[in-house]
Amino acid sequence: MTIVNAATMVGMILVEPSGENRIVIAAGALDELTPTHVTAFGPQLAYADIAIVSLEIPVETACAALRVARQAGTRTLLNPAPAHALPDEVWGDIDVITPNRTEAAILLGLGPDSAEPASALAAELHARGAGTVVITLGADGALIHDSSGARTVPRLLWRPHGPSSYPPRHRRHDRSRRHLHRGPRRRARRWSIS
Repeated sequence: MTIVNAATMVGMILVEPSGENRIVIAAGALDELTPTHVTAFGPQLAYADIAIVSLEIPVETACAALRVARQAGTRTLLNPAPAHALPDEVWGDIDVITPNRTEAAILLGLGPDSAEPASALAAELHARGAGTVVITLGADGALIHDSSGARTVPRLLWRPHGPSSYPPRHRRHDRSRRHLHRGPRRRARRWSIS
């Protein structure tokens, strides 16, 4: 599919000193997607194990994607970013929804700075019809609310390894030479890319 007269979507992640992030996008061609485009992808959605949808496309198109996937028997996951109000009829088409605390408040018609606890937000989103609600809480992990109740999970600890974790440039070159006689060239290219 080609969208003419529209640029490709561009997004940037801005990380604050606190570690929190903000994602800034210029939607470009994504703004041009329609429910008709989604319907054309029906066979691909039916073949998928899960359809992951975000609100970086128009809300009516996202809703159509969730509906088409659900009708095909494909599990659905909605990442509601950037958050917008959703029509009532879409909630039953969402198997998993993954808002952060601010997005959850916006989805419920509250202000982004709502003092409502994450557990109450998750319970209300679940009551609207979403199967599993996962509210991401940054450094505090996530709150999961589903038919078996609510629970929290800790954040995943991850440390970037940085450039020093890769083999030095000369060792990468040596490894690529060793692999040339033992295996496919793509294995050699993996080690030779700087």
